[in-house]
Amino acid sequence: PAGSRVLDGRSLLGRRFVVAVSARSTRWRYVVVKTSGAAGRPVADFAVEATDGLAVTGADGVFTTDASVPWQRAPARTQLTRASDAVRPLPNPGPRTPLVEDASQAIAVHHVYV
Repeated sequence: PAGSRVLDGRSLLGRRFVVAVSARSTRWRYVVVKTSGAAGRPVADFAVEATDGLAVTGADGVFTTDASVPWQRAPARTQLTRASDAVRPLPNPGPRTPLVEDASQAIAVHHVYV
């Protein structure tokens, strides 16, 4: 970013400075709410796999990233699986994805319903 100058109330100070601010980050939580097939599949049959160093853990249809993901990060590749077979790719959270404060862990979590 470009440098900025400071006014001390009377005159312009000659020093330039830059303020570095880190990107906000959140954990991603995938919640499986729909199942496939006429009879549906038990939610426990599903898992989420991720690439690009993004670790996801969970069970019973709720899967959360192990670490916070910076908002500036390039899209990650995640997919919903069942018995090690890919079912479909999963979306990355976006600006309209619900952001929930998880008070139990003092973190912000994007909830992605699939």
